[in-house]
Amino acid sequence: MSVFGIISYIMAIGRQLKCGKLYKGFISSFFYYDDYTFVMMLNYAIISIPFYYLRDWYKQSSLSRKLSIAFLFYLVISITRFIAIYNLNRSDHFFYLLLFSIISYISLAFVIYLIEINELQLFFMQRLQHAEKLNSISQLAASVAHEIRNPMTTIRGFMQLLRDSKNLTPDHNMFVGISLDELNRTQTIIDDFLSLARPNTNENQMVNISILLREITDFMRPYAMISGTEILTEINDHLMIKCSPHEFKQLILNLMKNGIEAMPKGGQLKVKATSEGPSIIIIIQDEGIGLTESQLKRLGQPYYSTKSRGTGLGLLISYDILKRMQGKVRIDSKENVGTKFMLIIPKQPPYPM
Repeated sequence: MSVFGIISYIMAIGRQLKCGKLYKGFISSFFYYDDYTFVMMLNYAIISIPFYYLRDWYKQSSLSRKLSIAFLFYLVISITRFIAIYNLNRSDHFFYLLLFSIISYISLAFVIYLIEINELQLFFMQRLQHAEKLNSISQLAASVAHEIRNPMTTIRGFMQLLRDSKNLTPDHNMFVGISLDELNRTQTIIDDFLSLARPNTNENQMVNISILLREITDFMRPYAMISGTEILTEINDHLMIKCSPHEFKQLILNLMKNGIEAMPKGGQLKVKATSEGPSIIIIIQDEGIGLTESQLKRLGQPYYSTKSRGTGLGLLISYDILKRMQGKVRIDSKENVGTKFMLIIPKQPPYPM
C-alpha cells in the first residue's frame, strides 16, 4: 500500500469515528473524566523519567534498537490507557484505542526512520567533505613539500654558520636564533605534510605499547617541566597491539604535546593505559583551558587549531593513524576544567582500511 493509500485509509477511519457516538464518547472521556486524565498525565510523567536518563544511550543505539525502545515505551502507554478505559467501564472503546495505538506507533516509527536517514546522510556528507579535503592536502603535500625543504636546508645551513661567527652583536645573535627557531617550526609543518601524504603502513608488528608509553612519557617530562606540568602515569604491563611503533609514538606525542600546551599555567597531565575486554584503553587527560562544543566538533579538520600558531595537522594526522589502527577516540572536554582523550584500540591485528 502506498503512503497516500495509508493516509486516505487513516482519514476514512477518522471520518467514521467522528460521525459515530463512540468517537464522541472516547474524546469526551479524555477531556471530562478526571480519573482518566489524571492517569494519562501520570503515565506520561512516569515514562518521561527513564527516557530522560536513557537519552544518551538511545542516541547511540542502532535503528532497530531505537524502534524496539519506542515500541516498549509506547506499549506501556497503551496498556495504561486500556486499564484506564476498563476502569471507566468503556470497554466498547477497546477496538478504537487499539487502532489508534497501532497507527500512532507506525507514525512514530516512520518519524524515527526519517530522522535516522537524515542523520546518516549528514554523516556521509561530512565524511565525504573530510575525504576531499584530506585528498587535496595529500596532493598538495606531495607536490610542494620536497620543493620547499631543499631551499630551507640551505638557509638553515647559512644561519648556523652566521650563529658561529664571532663578529655578530648580541642582537644579531638573537635574530639568528629566532630565524633558526622559525625554520625548525616550518620544518615540523613540512614533516607533518609529508606524513599526511605518505603514511607509513608497512611496518606493522606486534608491539608492547606499555614499554612505548613509558618511553614517550619519559621523553616528554623535560618539555612538561618547562611548562610547569607534572606527568602522572598509570600504565598496565604487557599491553600488546599490532601497529607501526613510529606511528604510535607520533600519535601519543601529538596528544601529550597538545595537553601540555593547553596548560600554560601548569597542571597535571595524566596518562593511563589498561586492557578492557577486546580493546586497549589509553587515556590522556589534562587540566587545561578545555574546549567548547563548537571547537570539539571541528577538531581534526584540516587547518583548524585552537592554538594561535597551530596548523591543525598534528591532530589530523593523529586521527588518521588511529583510523589505520581501527581505533576510536572519545573526547570529553569542559572549558577551564580540562580535556580527556580516550583512545580505544582493538587488540586484534588491524585489517587494511
